[in-house]
Amino acid sequence: MKEVPGFKAPGKRAAQFGLTDNQPVVARRFVLNDGKNGSSLKLMAFPDAPGKKPNQKFIHSTLGFSYLTLFVNDMTAAVERAKTAGVKMLGETPSQLGGDNYLTVYRDSDGNFIELIGPMKE
Repeated sequence: MKEVPGFKAPGKRAAQFGLTDNQPVVARRFVLNDGKNGSSLKLMAFPDAPGKKPNQKFIHSTLGFSYLTLFVNDMTAAVERAKTAGVKMLGETPSQLGGDNYLTVYRDSDGNFIELIGPMKE
């Protein structure tokens, strides 16, 4: 995913949408491919209400979002970018799934599982 400009929202505005109790929002935004008319992932932070970290030891340890699967066109390049960023793979990955597809698993800074699926390229 590619990071694109995010946004900030004052607490009053976020409350108008029913999203916070007047807490300001700072959001980073990431898109797949060129990002036009496509899905995006928003990572939200709440400077005045940081929240509590849930138990994310396993995918069944807590309720709510804990696992995200992203399909990539080039697993080799994705693994190299993660390695350059200092992100460590979990388990014995990349691991072949079948056909040309491989699976690689990471954790984000909140402990959520991030799974990449796609072909290895030279």
